[in-house]
Amino acid sequence: MTQTENNFKERHLLSFGRPGWLVGVLLALVFLAACGEPDESAEKNDAGETLRSQLVEGLELTREKKYDEAIGKVFEVVIQNPEDAEALGIMSYIYLRSGRMSFATEAAKRAIAIDSYQSRPLVVLARANFLHSGFDEALDLARKALTINPEAADAYLIIGEIYLRQGMLKDALMVLKEAVRLDPENPEILNILGSAYIKHKQYDQALSTLIALQKIDPENPGSHFNLAVVYAKMNEGHKAMRHIVKAEDLYSQDKDSLHWLGKARDIRRVIAKDFKLRPEDINKKVSIN
Repeated sequence: MTQTENNFKERHLLSFGRPGWLVGVLLALVFLAACGEPDESAEKNDAGETLRSQLVEGLELTREKKYDEAIGKVFEVVIQNPEDAEALGIMSYIYLRSGRMSFATEAAKRAIAIDSYQSRPLVVLARANFLHSGFDEALDLARKALTINPEAADAYLIIGEIYLRQGMLKDALMVLKEAVRLDPENPEILNILGSAYIKHKQYDQALSTLIALQKIDPENPGSHFNLAVVYAKMNEGHKAMRHIVKAEDLYSQDKDSLHWLGKARDIRRVIAKDFKLRPEDINKKVSIN
């Protein structure tokens, strides 16, 4: 094994909260290897199927936001075969979903170097470029991902977000609607679509989209933020205030959301001023939706 592969494994062992558990996995694998390789091809096939099933399990755990467990499942496959491009691509996607961008980018680049015909790592690299305002590169990567997998909802999401940033509202709505069609219960996509409707001043559509998101993820801070904006535009001051207070509370629990926490506080002050609301008015029993 090369030093680069060793460094890669060591970095990923330390990338989440239970490195001891993965060290145990490594020791178990070493022990099994010492016992000798199976001679039966059926046993080899069974082992291969088990590893493939772990990738499926990893993706399912990701959907459930159980990111550490998901990484553990997929990392076992990478340990068995460091050149498994599919496993590396899936791992890069899990790291992306869990907010570990440096690890996501590293795994994505390794996956692409082995097999460039993969949509997931391309989406990861597109997102990394988007976060650094590299919109042209992000668009190229997202579009390439779609040529490989026309149903890559996350690629449509990135394109839609860039169109929003560029003021291409009509195109953004069209692309984001396609993303929702492909992944109708994805909170991130629904929230960005809600933002697009707000920018397009289509407040009724924004409201229905964001309420649908609330049913899927009632603790999503972005949905509360956007609902506050929608209700303010619809002259529903009390509802707007209750949602922005909820958004502020949720953002305050995430150290990576300081920017949005500040924006929520600014919006709260504007709502209080525009609707002449006092602090005690916030606690009035008004339906949050």
